Amino acid sequence: MLKRIIIVFFLVLGTQLHAQKYTSSPYSYVGFGEMLSSTTVENQAMGKMSMYTDSIHLNLNNPAALGKLKVTNYAIGLSSSYSSLASDSQKSDNLASRLEYIGVSFPLAKKLGFSFGVMPFTAMDYRLYAESSDSDGTQLDNIFSGNGNINKLYFSLGKKLFKYLDVGASMYANFGTITKERIQSIPEVFNGTIDRRTSRLRGVNYNLSAHLQLPLTEKIDLYASAIHTSVNELSSENLKEIGTVNLENGTDIEVNSVDLSLTGLDQTSLVLPARNSIGVGFGTDKSWFFGAQYTSSDLSNLENDFLSQANVSYQKSSLMSVGGFFIPNASNFASYFQRSVYRAGIHLSNTGYVINNQEIKDFGVNFGVGLPVGGVLSNLNATLSLGTRGTKESGLIKENYVKLKIGLSLNDIWFAKRQIN
Repeated sequence: MLKRIIIVFFLVLGTQLHAQKYTSSPYSYVGFGEMLSSTTVENQAMGKMSMYTDSIHLNLNNPAALGKLKVTNYAIGLSSSYSSLASDSQKSDNLASRLEYIGVSFPLAKKLGFSFGVMPFTAMDYRLYAESSDSDGTQLDNIFSGNGNINKLYFSLGKKLFKYLDVGASMYANFGTITKERIQSIPEVFNGTIDRRTSRLRGVNYNLSAHLQLPLTEKIDLYASAIHTSVNELSSENLKEIGTVNLENGTDIEVNSVDLSLTGLDQTSLVLPARNSIGVGFGTDKSWFFGAQYTSSDLSNLENDFLSQANVSYQKSSLMSVGGFFIPNASNFASYFQRSVYRAGIHLSNTGYVINNQEIKDFGVNFGVGLPVGGVLSNLNATLSLGTRGTKESGLIKENYVKLKIGLSLNDIWFAKRQIN
């Protein structure tokens, strides 16, 4: 049964990797793309909350969890999403799918764990239409499009410092390419002008975290976590091209590069502000957990001279996550569903984007289940998220989305001789 599940999972993975569309959100046109959640499928189900840790799961955003790690863990996550988009005058539907993460974690020594892997950091994929007019009143049709993404490699280390306290650190190596285009034309003319801008981004930053699990009673523990992600300064190598394109087939007719060194825009930097999270919760080990986490970052000074947008400004961003899980009876090996993990959570986010003087917010509810695979350690996790983002006010787009995420968490019981009875 396990082999069949693994084979089916990797067949789906192959399909996803062949035809990835990282995002379907129109709001990915802001800045360098939609910032993606650095959480596993399990954490996503609890409202994107990453404060909970245990000894058998990967935690992408909280390296202190590695201080508890008891087994080698292989984790991979996939997602597919459907978005229904609506403005005052138009409606459309979009689909997207992507690889969420690949990670490997293992104990280096007693109370010391290490993890490495890769995951997308931002994603951009949009196509928007707008009408304008020139100084003579002539109608101009504008097509705005963009694609690309920034990925990050991570290397994490976690240590159990004291009986109830774990600490950890991660280093992120960020890399990727973003391309934005604007095609402008006059109605009933077959050619248009194009402004194409490409940025190749690189940068390094880090993450520090601490996690406390303190007994309050014989059965109930207090969980508390603090996470700091450092400022992320991305260096950007830029290319600008302008020229003429054929509107019928989208091919370039005559496109030339612009010498950006004359304006100092050939190499720029994008400074992403630090992000801080704090969370608290209560629970019983291998039975239930309920908690809340607050994350904030000040985007008000975020600037990108090369990819600037006149109708976009930035402010402080925040994410409030509330959620938890329940296991009916983890020791009941006679009942498969009694040993399964049932998760739920909500998230409310102020993205920090202000477009046409409208704050862009995101609200979602999440439901998930963790199904044992072959034994008590490995599991197959699924999360369903239903949410809404943006508004139809001021000529903007309201996005309603449904996201399905699937994660496979395999432990060393399948790759090495059993050492735990």
